[in-house]
Amino acid sequence: MIKTEGIKQWAFSLCAAAVAGGIIELAAPEGKDGEIKKIIKTVVCVFFLICMTAPLIDLGIENFFPAENTENIESVSELEGTEEAVLRIFRENIIKETEKVLDGFEIKNAQISTKVNIGEDMSISISEINLIIDKQYSGSENKIKFEIKEKFGVEANIGFKE
Repeated sequence: MIKTEGIKQWAFSLCAAAVAGGIIELAAPEGKDGEIKKIIKTVVCVFFLICMTAPLIDLGIENFFPAENTENIESVSELEGTEEAVLRIFRENIIKETEKVLDGFEIKNAQISTKVNIGEDMSISISEINLIIDKQYSGSENKIKFEIKEKFGVEANIGFKE
């Protein structure tokens, strides 16, 4: 599930970008035939578009959807299994992102599993993240749990292996 705090922060960033862009446009010199103002306006628009789409790029949104060709779906039977495919890809993305968190602790070869669900409102939620890591990292357990909870909003279950 997307955290509302992240949406609020994104909205605030858009407002700040719009205000900054407006101030820059007002402060821009006219120049000959208004050419400088046109260039600055274009640059400000591109900057605003980048600010608007940056969260989607950060999420790696392309990894949440199947890479299969869905342009020519001919029947409902072809759609069967799509939900499972979305869940599988979502799980894979969660595992990749969890590996990135563990890389920050220099933990390699962890066993990661996760459970995700699709709600009646078609929202995807993470219900469980399970990690099995080497016992030598047991001192980092609370820090790892904190990082996972911050990133996914779910407390990780951590087990240790010899």
